[in-house]
Amino acid sequence: MNELELYEPVRETSSERPGTESLALSDLLAIAHRHRLLIFLSFLAVVAGAIAVAILQPNQYDSALKILVKRDRINTVVTAEATAAIPQVAPEVTEEELNSEVALLKSRDLLERIVLDCDLEKRVHRTLLGFTTALPEDAHKAVKPASLTTGQESVAAPAAAAESPADTPTRLAPLQAAEIGGRSRNENIAISEATKALDKDLKVDVVKRTNLIEATYESPDPRLAAEVLTSLANLYIEKHVAVHRLSGAFDFFQRETERYRRELDDAQKHLLDFDKSASVVEAPVEKQLALQKLAEFQVSLSQTNASIAETEKRIGVLQAQMQTIPSRMVTQVRDSDDGILISQLKANLLNLEQKRIELLQKFEPTYRPVQEVEAEIAQVRATLAEKSQIHEQTTDRDPTYEWARSELEKAKADLASLQARAQVTAAAVKSYEGSARSLDTKEVEQGDLIRTVKSAEENYVLSQRKEEEARISDALDRGRILNVAIAEPPSVPSLPSNHRIRVVLFGVIFGMLVSAALTFAAERTNSTFRTPAEIGSILNIPVLAAIPQRAIRDHGSENFTSLLLPATGRNEEDAK
Repeated sequence: MNELELYEPVRETSSERPGTESLALSDLLAIAHRHRLLIFLSFLAVVAGAIAVAILQPNQYDSALKILVKRDRINTVVTAEATAAIPQVAPEVTEEELNSEVALLKSRDLLERIVLDCDLEKRVHRTLLGFTTALPEDAHKAVKPASLTTGQESVAAPAAAAESPADTPTRLAPLQAAEIGGRSRNENIAISEATKALDKDLKVDVVKRTNLIEATYESPDPRLAAEVLTSLANLYIEKHVAVHRLSGAFDFFQRETERYRRELDDAQKHLLDFDKSASVVEAPVEKQLALQKLAEFQVSLSQTNASIAETEKRIGVLQAQMQTIPSRMVTQVRDSDDGILISQLKANLLNLEQKRIELLQKFEPTYRPVQEVEAEIAQVRATLAEKSQIHEQTTDRDPTYEWARSELEKAKADLASLQARAQVTAAAVKSYEGSARSLDTKEVEQGDLIRTVKSAEENYVLSQRKEEEARISDALDRGRILNVAIAEPPSVPSLPSNHRIRVVLFGVIFGMLVSAALTFAAERTNSTFRTPAEIGSILNIPVLAAIPQRAIRDHGSENFTSLLLPATGRNEEDAK
């Protein structure tokens, strides 16, 4: 039965606003109660899916390999010049070097050889034919007996690693060409696909703040995961040796040493023959005196040429100044006037002014006698202005011009004397040059032979040192004394790497988020009023009375038929 519920209109004040938190919590609980079925079904579906994924996913096994990059061995640079001394403290391993080793581990030729060694192409080949890639464990071959090459020593190393590193680059190319030529197109495609899959599944990263490189590989077969990383370690050590050394360096420097030894013997023989034929041990004293005099005259000639250039420049400057300086200058200026003539002109001007005044008293200005008087007045004034000043100037020779002229004559005389001195000095220099050249002929020949002997000796010693460095480098490579070492060899994992509990927990969290999102969407799309408070809060009009309808709708809430009246002014008093 319906009954009328009256509400007292109450306006929200600032003191009541802090209580909105409890109201918001009650609203959330009401929303959750209205959509409890939707929340339960969505959460159950997401969690059930996560549990199914955790149960049905196959076991995956991770195997790890760690490689230490160090600087125990510092390789010398193979150049034709002398090698600088190796520092006592080895430099730090740079980030570029670590990235280079990572690139070697991920190189395509290395991955392709791993595919061939571990028969990974058969798994991909079956996938191309329509079969599943998850082969049974007994279908896989056992882990190869080849042990891991550690970088310092090798125990039961494979045949490829036992070979000389210098033969590796020349052996790989024809071997790969023969294999590609002997396989079918499907096999080549399978190998390419297996190489791409291995490149994707093989994770190679640098461990932060260390010189370690970690490689991990995940596979459904634990033995296969360890086998792949074992093959990777062995092939990587082999490739590291191959790319970090120059093939044939020792043989090259050995041949160069023998050639320089023969050149040294020939140079020493030529020097001894010249000393015996010329009977010369040192240059004569005359050569030293001639060279000393030659140096003195060369200095004198250089100074004379500099003086000639300076004098020529001075002559040019003086000539330019004389063209701009006048030969005469004004020495006196006098202004005077003719007093008698000016007095007469002034008296005449005064008479004409009086006459013009008398005529203007009797006649108009246009009267002809008046105009004639005015013309005479103008003429007298012009004559007076012209004769009032007399300007007189006196000129004389300009001293600056006279000084420039005298300096020019002096510079020309100096230039002639300097040119004569330069000619004499140049002749003396030429004479001493010829004398020194004739005296120096034998010494030059002897000096050339001595320099040839020294150069041959330096080349021979340098080549011997380079030969020894190349021999030591080859010995270190053969002994596997490298700058990389296997810090942690791969092992066969016993426990799977799948985190099923993590998947379930993720499903629970994701289910809660999905349930909340669906509930929010359902609440936003529902446009009905469920409580009188919603009417007041949305329409901003107080609710004075509400008639509840006890009919339960599909959403499970009660609807109200409310009487809405504004709670201001007289309506509030009537409502009360």
